[in-house]
This record gives sequence, structure tokens and C-alpha cells, in this order.
Amino acid sequence: MEPSESPTLYHRFFLFSIALKGIDGVLECMGAALLFLIPTAQWGQFVDVLFRHELWEDPSDVLVKGLVDFVHGVSPNIQLLAALYLAAHGLLKVYFVWQLYHERRWAFPVAIVFLFLFVAAQLYRYAHTHQLFLLTASILDLIVVFFIWREWQRAPGELSR
Repeated sequence: MEPSESPTLYHRFFLFSIALKGIDGVLECMGAALLFLIPTAQWGQFVDVLFRHELWEDPSDVLVKGLVDFVHGVSPNIQLLAALYLAAHGLLKVYFVWQLYHERRWAFPVAIVFLFLFVAAQLYRYAHTHQLFLLTASILDLIVVFFIWREWQRAPGELSR
């Protein structure tokens, strides 16, 4: 883009959406590092200390009690699987954000395919768990797909190869 050209609103939303994806990818990598480094038992101790006062005030708090029970029920194998998933997912996001930001033409359709696969997995899980977060994440991912697609549709000469 020439310095005299002002970016379109779509381009700005494209940059904003991939920036959010990049930040999300970095946070996922950080979460994976924590899961790799901190033993399962210490997570249980951390949650116990964090919510001790809350459970003392209201021992029947379903949300807090459910979280504490969940953390204590996580096995080291599940923790490792979660860490590997977060690391792979986060690194893929960061990689594609980098490629999209640098306007690598091949990255646009590949990123769209990967996002559609993630949306399909999220919607499959939503169908079984009815977690609103999964539906919200899927809608946001589809919005990002739209902006990637719009950016990809710019004249072929405007994007690097």
C-alpha cells in the first residue's frame, strides 16, 4: 500500500482481527508453558488457596465448588494433553497471523481452512456441551474469516506472493 493511500475500513478490521488472534495465540502459548511447568498437584493447591475464603463463606457455591473439583480431577496425562493442544493451537495462530500480516498470498486460503476446521470442532463440542463460550468463539472466528477473505479478494497484485 502506498503511503498516500488510506487503508479501508475492512483492512483496518482485518488488521484488528488478526492482531486479536495473535494476542490470543501468545496467551495460549503462555498457558501451555504454565501447564508444562507447574505440576498437577500444585494447580490443586493454588485453587484451594485462591477459593478458600469463598468456600468458607458459601460452601454450596456451585461454580467455585465445580471449579475446585474439576482442577483436583485433572490427571497429569490430561494436563499434558491440554498443554500440547494449547501450544500447537497458539503457535499455529501466531504463525498464521505473522504470514497474514506480511500479506503472504498462500496464507489467506490456508488460514481460512484452518479457522473453518476450528469452528467445526468448536460447534461439535458446543452441540454436546452447550457451552455458550464455544458458540461465541465460533461466531468471532467466522467474523475473522470474513475479514481474511475480504483482504484476500483484493487485487492479486496488491498482495505479495
